[in-house]
Amino acid sequence: MLSFLIPRHLRYRSIEEWMEREHIKSLVHPEDPALQDRLFQQLGALRKHLWEQHIVHLTPEERHQLETGQHPSQSHARLKQAQPVFEEFRSRVACLPYVDEVVMGMYHNDRIVFDVKLASDVGWRAWQKDIAPFYRGFEVLVGMWKHSTETSDAANRSQQI
Repeated sequence: MLSFLIPRHLRYRSIEEWMEREHIKSLVHPEDPALQDRLFQQLGALRKHLWEQHIVHLTPEERHQLETGQHPSQSHARLKQAQPVFEEFRSRVACLPYVDEVVMGMYHNDRIVFDVKLASDVGWRAWQKDIAPFYRGFEVLVGMWKHSTETSDAANRSQQI
């Protein structure tokens, strides 16, 4: 397809790149509901586009599991099935110098997600080359979360495994 026919927001390789290049500081704009609606529509379309790019690289078995709702990422009940994939993912990213912690999170809508906590304030350009937004059918969330002695923002966002 000719690149000028692709909507601009679908030309980016990540949500972080889209937000930076489009100068989006926040998705929430109560003073301009039309802008907010447009940004959330573009965010949803970009996430869908990135997912579609990811699933073509999965094995036929992984694609079949996703299509039938049997993929480990699609249910907290499949935690044991998710564990080997998580360990494989963690072994790839935990050794990166800017990664502090890699955890498996149980998120709303019965999803299992991989969380990568950054050790320092490193920009998306540094980690994007090594950490994709999806891994073998699992969503990967990357960010900095402050830890306290009893809880962490990551634990508030997910139940750590």
